[in-house]
Amino acid sequence: MKRVLMVEDDPVIARTLQLGLAYRGFEVTPCETAREGLSAFARRRFELVLLDVALPDGTGYDVCRKIRERDAEVPILMLTARLDEQSAVDGLEAGADDYLRKPCGLNELVARMTRLAERRVRSEDVLTLGPLRLSPQQRQVWVEETPVHLARREFDILAMLLRRPGDVVRRQDILDGLGDTGEVFDRTIDSHVSHLRRKLREAGLAEVHIASVYGVGYRLERK
Repeated sequence: MKRVLMVEDDPVIARTLQLGLAYRGFEVTPCETAREGLSAFARRRFELVLLDVALPDGTGYDVCRKIRERDAEVPILMLTARLDEQSAVDGLEAGADDYLRKPCGLNELVARMTRLAERRVRSEDVLTLGPLRLSPQQRQVWVEETPVHLARREFDILAMLLRRPGDVVRRQDILDGLGDTGEVFDRTIDSHVSHLRRKLREAGLAEVHIASVYGVGYRLERK
């Protein structure tokens, strides 16, 4: 299930979209203000962002720019009732990937969301940091030319870290990304990371390591 952040201040539109998208298999986190949207984006990992232009405490353009400062890859689809061409241009220049005028049909919205999500997958053919390479589609990892065999959760954790090299990935973001919840699994994250470190080290990886940020999460960085 793809997690979607929706920033829309009209409660009727927001509820209608949330129900319709949930029926199509999307998990939607609704927010009514720019502040709520940015706070939610900082707490969780989302596969796509739906962003209204007119918000009570700012504009969708500003929110889009701030999201782009944190994540250059997450697809952003802007929604607006404005009809002028300049609004679309402003949205795209702010960093949006697509622009859709309201009211819009659910089928068209889902089609555009799916296309954006697929485009992101295709753009992630190989994630790299130094000699470390990871293919999300093939689910394979290499250090130089040496393959590294990882368990499913180890692979998923490494992929999350490689998508944000140098940034701290919070423990809760890891839980959300794996689709696991609960205190029991939270206590096993350290074990998965420990196994991951050992396997990468045994494969000869020396210049990249997984650093622990006490009480927060992990960061993939070059030594």
